[in-house]
Amino acid sequence: MSPEPRPAASHRIEAADALRGICALAVVIYHYAIRYDALVGFAGTPNPAFDLDRSVELRHWGMFPVYVFFVISGFVISMTLSRVNTVGQFALARFSRIYPAYWVAVIATYFAWRQMPLFPPNDVGWLGLAANLTMLQEYFYIPHVDGVYWSLTAELSFYVAIGLLFATGHFQRWLRPWCLGWLALSIAQGAMGDSFPMPYLGVMALNLKHAHLFVAGILFYEIWAGAGRRFDTLLLGLCVVSIGLHYPTWPALALIAVLGLWLAFAFTRAPTRVPRVLRFLGAISYSLYLTHQMIGYQLLHLMPFSPPVRVVLCTVIAIVMAAAITFLIERPAQRFLRGKRKSVASVEKPRPATA
Repeated sequence: MSPEPRPAASHRIEAADALRGICALAVVIYHYAIRYDALVGFAGTPNPAFDLDRSVELRHWGMFPVYVFFVISGFVISMTLSRVNTVGQFALARFSRIYPAYWVAVIATYFAWRQMPLFPPNDVGWLGLAANLTMLQEYFYIPHVDGVYWSLTAELSFYVAIGLLFATGHFQRWLRPWCLGWLALSIAQGAMGDSFPMPYLGVMALNLKHAHLFVAGILFYEIWAGAGRRFDTLLLGLCVVSIGLHYPTWPALALIAVLGLWLAFAFTRAPTRVPRVLRFLGAISYSLYLTHQMIGYQLLHLMPFSPPVRVVLCTVIAIVMAAAITFLIERPAQRFLRGKRKSVASVEKPRPATA
């Protein structure tokens, strides 16, 4: 018998791609216009933006697009699982999506900083570079080559967890109990903070600070695909509780509002056509996120123009660089590995599912 049937999506959802592109561009603008000014200063020294950026609320507003990335990930990974039959196919699909562009970004960023150090970076050395190429560096307390890679640790942990659940052959049966247990731990960690009785590595591996975002994305896909259940109302309510515990008031309310809009979209299933420019941003969003920050800081420092002009020029350069990586490396690698995935499908038998 084949694994439990999953509601499958037959096409890409342009609204999700567009939202991913908007969020990636928002991260770029935040880093170039605010974060760089706080760390270095357009005049050469940190200015009052340092105190502004250091405030907790602004930090969460700056990471707000990344939180939305996690919701998108929960949605998209659920869609991916609806299209594969085995955990091997899922692993290869994820590998082909995230690693080729990531390797290019890590190597380019590492050598850019060695050649043009703006301020003392985390000199991870050759061993640290090798560790970063695995995407597992944070588990060994090795610094990231680029600070934005912290979110990839959360993504990878999520892939492993949901992949193991899928490997049981009872994905639909255990999905909601798994989400309930995950949310319960996330709520407990959010309520107890540093007194939560679990080491840092455990909290990170279990994604307890972001479980509510991934679960919300999973549930939105289930609803969108016509597989929603009444129990999902309770789970979404727990997502809201967890968000309230993990973030300051205004970012939490804004995030809940975004989830509400996404829920409306999931229920209506309205086909959404988005402008070509947003589809383009969505296509390059991953490479743009990976490569913009540290290399962009170097360019901002080297340019002799006024701050607004520097921000605009660096944003354009980051987009061009991301497009090159996407269409010259990421997409060809995906096409090549997609052929390997077909080979996996031809030799790998689906796990049997019992009633």
